[in-house]
Amino acid sequence: MDLNDIAAFIFVLLLVGMFFGTILVFPIMRKLAALLEQKLQNRLPDDVMVKELRNVGAALQVMQHQMAQLAERQSRIEARLPDADHLKLPVGSGRE
Repeated sequence: MDLNDIAAFIFVLLLVGMFFGTILVFPIMRKLAALLEQKLQNRLPDDVMVKELRNVGAALQVMQHQMAQLAERQSRIEARLPDADHLKLPVGSGRE
């Protein structure tokens, strides 16, 4: 497998991950904000609030687990790259 193919695969994987991560995180944060606003206005009983916060916490733990799996996959792919030292960018002043 060519190095450019691997780089393109990683790029697409990260792009898709960011897209779906945004799709998942935005509704969760909106729901959490609505729950907190209702709690501040004393319209929501404590037991409902606790239950909803546990649901949000469980969803966040699932996302955290998926991100850890993605990081592990990426590190395995990077470890398989041949001669990864020559891929690092040279450090310079930026004026060259």
